[in-house]
Amino acid sequence: NNNNNHNTNNTNLRCLSPTYLVYLMQPVAVAQYFVRNLKNESLGMRNFAIAAVDNILTFAKTPAVKQGHDAAGVPDVVPYGPRPDNQGHCFRMDPSQRPSAEDYDQIRFIDKNYCAWNAWPPKNIKLVYAPIAEQPVPVVELEPVSPLGEIGPDSSVAAINGVVLEFFQDQASFETFVQLCSQDAHDEDDVGDSFDDASAEVFKGLTRNLRTAALDIMKPQLERLCGDTRAASQRLAAEMVAGIVRGAKHWPAVEVNAMWDWLIPLLRETLAKVTNESILNWASAVRFCVYDKDPRRIYRLLDVLFEPPLRSDHQDSSFAQHRRLQLLHTALEELSWRGNEPVVALLEYLKPFLGHPYKLVREKIARCLYVAVRGVWVPNVRHDVPPAEIPEVTSFCKFVGQELSQLGRDVVASTTEDGATAETSGHGEEESTALLRKAKTVLAWVVTTFHDGSSPALLPQLAAFLPLLFALPELSEERELQTLCKQALSLTSQIILPPWAVDAVFSALFESAQSPSWHVRRRVLQFTQVAMFRNYFSVPADRLTSVLVGCLEDEQIEVRELARQTISGAVRCGLLPDPKQVLDQFAQLAAAKLPPKKARSLPVTAETKKVGLGAFRAYFVAVPCVAVCCRTFSWCPVFVSVCPKSRNEHPCFFFFPQLSHLPWY
Repeated sequence: NNNNNHNTNNTNLRCLSPTYLVYLMQPVAVAQYFVRNLKNESLGMRNFAIAAVDNILTFAKTPAVKQGHDAAGVPDVVPYGPRPDNQGHCFRMDPSQRPSAEDYDQIRFIDKNYCAWNAWPPKNIKLVYAPIAEQPVPVVELEPVSPLGEIGPDSSVAAINGVVLEFFQDQASFETFVQLCSQDAHDEDDVGDSFDDASAEVFKGLTRNLRTAALDIMKPQLERLCGDTRAASQRLAAEMVAGIVRGAKHWPAVEVNAMWDWLIPLLRETLAKVTNESILNWASAVRFCVYDKDPRRIYRLLDVLFEPPLRSDHQDSSFAQHRRLQLLHTALEELSWRGNEPVVALLEYLKPFLGHPYKLVREKIARCLYVAVRGVWVPNVRHDVPPAEIPEVTSFCKFVGQELSQLGRDVVASTTEDGATAETSGHGEEESTALLRKAKTVLAWVVTTFHDGSSPALLPQLAAFLPLLFALPELSEERELQTLCKQALSLTSQIILPPWAVDAVFSALFESAQSPSWHVRRRVLQFTQVAMFRNYFSVPADRLTSVLVGCLEDEQIEVRELARQTISGAVRCGLLPDPKQVLDQFAQLAAAKLPPKKARSLPVTAETKKVGLGAFRAYFVAVPCVAVCCRTFSWCPVFVSVCPKSRNEHPCFFFFPQLSHLPWY
């Protein structure tokens, strides 16, 4: 189409036409067409060409040799997680346990993260790469190919690699491609200048197919991009680094070490200058490098990322520490169970920094704790028995509990009876501030764990954390702390508890219901309302009934009203094992005599009767009628209507909503 009418229809047609070229033309001609469009000024055409060149490079790659795993000596049934038979595939912090340069070419790598965690694959499923010394070497020589427009029979891998190499060896062409890709073009799509996996896959394919020739081509441009602080240049540099690291997985030890010798100093210098605009792009690059990658391939990269991220002298800026923690937990997330050793070391390392003064850093510490606990967690295959204890997590949680237990006791003890909230007492100002910061970090960790789907890892410690979650919102000036507590209580109350955890969690609830602070008791009832319905079939109904009826006699009207609502829901859903007995108890209270009018205030027992009977009338729920004594007092009217027999042949009664306007109700 040679006309100059660049309307939307023609633009869509130009972007749609290459789709059919893939199926209509020979591979070499297709490669020529798409490679030349890498420097097209149209963003749509360039993005399409990038995706197409990625597929072309994948088609032209030399297949790697894979083998089945020799499971000799390994039992058929093995426990989950790190074991002696899979420790060789995990990250080792001791340099003496890592493979030497001489042994590197003889290692049988396993990249898939799920392999060997709970079982070894059958021998007929080839997931293990043959040693690098046995891998075929890609052909990178140039071969004569037909010019564009002439469809020839040549479709060899060497010819396609030759087309790609010819384009990228042309300094002007590659420089034009880099300049176009390093523009802020992504902003036109309103998606932000974010890391593009397709671009990284192109650089990965170049590195994989062309070996060191691709590295020689990209070095000058990559060094220039790393020195440019613009977000778009940093994004492209991150894509190039990710492609190089991932594409060099089948290189021999000599070439890999030469690549790391050049790349590691460049990475250190670049990461030290990363800004808040480009940190997510570099985090995505780390994820791209580590995802489904045997740790033994990338030891030198991981050593850079696992350097101590925090310092006690506080000379670093908050963002510098945030940046190092961001890259650290990104790598650990992708390593998963194969990063067990650095995870255990991280739990111990972060203990002194829980009370970090910067909020930005505390949030990243909480994320690191979440990743660390998830990394060492082993699932429990039986729901009727508790999981095996993880010493590192148990030790860390005990440390946190000891640090914050006194804070919770101080808050509860200093809560006044008139409803005013109190501040921490018994500590100096600096110590109190440090305790509050630690509490914020721990709460952010709990919220992240239960929000992101890893609650089973922290579930064994939930009962120990609940009293703290109920007490901390009493700090009136700490809005951030109150918000975190509310989020944590909301998320933890919705957990479906396994049978082994029900008694511990509800025992912690019932114990907190006896707290001297009525704010805590009210918060316990709010938690119970959600927890008892989420665990409908396993809730200890007898103990629950006893606690709820006891809360109806609470001195605080807010607690009594909330207990009435909770009992009402329990009656409606059949959670009370014997509602007739509870109704009898309220009827006896209704018949109780009061002291002389001048000498009495509103007794708790009388109020319990009204609130308790009101719970049975909520939602117009019919309950079996018993011999209720309708005798009452002149100052306490009760509206009771005896109804005909219901469909289940039980007489029933209702309390009408007109009670709600009465001052005593």
